[in-house]
Amino acid sequence: MDASKDIHSLTEFEHNSSALIKQLQETGHPLILTVDGTAQAVVLNAKAYQQLIELAERARSLTSIQKSLEEIEQGKTQPIEQALEALGKKYEV
Repeated sequence: MDASKDIHSLTEFEHNSSALIKQLQETGHPLILTVDGTAQAVVLNAKAYQQLIELAERARSLTSIQKSLEEIEQGKTQPIEQALEALGKKYEV
């Protein structure tokens, strides 16, 4: 992927948004929008955005699972019966 074809000024995007959105849909590559030569925004097509959201959710889940596994290995867990009994006492249930 040659990212240089996907970098455009915000002004260019404002003037040629239809053509650039068409390019975005055809290539699937995100558009990088610049202001004064500095990248300021990235435009993704809806499918790529959804995939990015799903990937981030999976990463968060994997991080949580890894943390839980580490806690199990460190003995920071307790049997469900003990946990329920402690909660029952704490909340007088």
